Amino acid sequence: MTETPSLHSVWLLAAPEDERRLAAEVEVLSRRFGTPRFRPHATLAGDLPIDAARLASRVASVAAGHPALAAPVVGIETGAAYFRAFYARLAATDALTALHAAVRIAAGTDPASPFLPHVSLAYGLPPGPARDAAQAAMQAVWSGTPIRFDRLALVRSADTIPIAQWTVRQDWPLCAPT
Repeated sequence: MTETPSLHSVWLLAAPEDERRLAAEVEVLSRRFGTPRFRPHATLAGDLPIDAARLASRVASVAAGHPALAAPVVGIETGAAYFRAFYARLAATDALTALHAAVRIAAGTDPASPFLPHVSLAYGLPPGPARDAAQAAMQAVWSGTPIRFDRLALVRSADTIPIAQWTVRQDWPLCAPT
């Protein structure tokens, strides 16, 4: 009997200083609203039913060929989707869009799939005046701020895997800018 591969995602991780700032925002929102805690990231490809070892070698190659990048925050946005309830939307820079396409090709998925680059800050946060106030406060701090990204990560994660069980299996530094 063949074992079904676990689902994985490929995340873009912020440089340590920026990751700490984003994680602090996730923590503040989690405490205030009772939302789940998670590691902040930008998902480049998710819910991939592919063998982790095969995907890892492909992601390592992508990381080696793409430089670290910065993407400015366009705004703090909210939505009805659970995983996009409260997030920092990123500018779709050429470098970020090219990295997204390269990861999707490496994962064997459509590189032209819609891409809304963002870093979620809270999952499942329902609408209301408190959410609106938090959004306005973060908008003033984050709008226009570049977030530096310096690593790709292979993560055991999917919409069907509980957030507390998401696990970074391996990460790779993006190559140094030329």
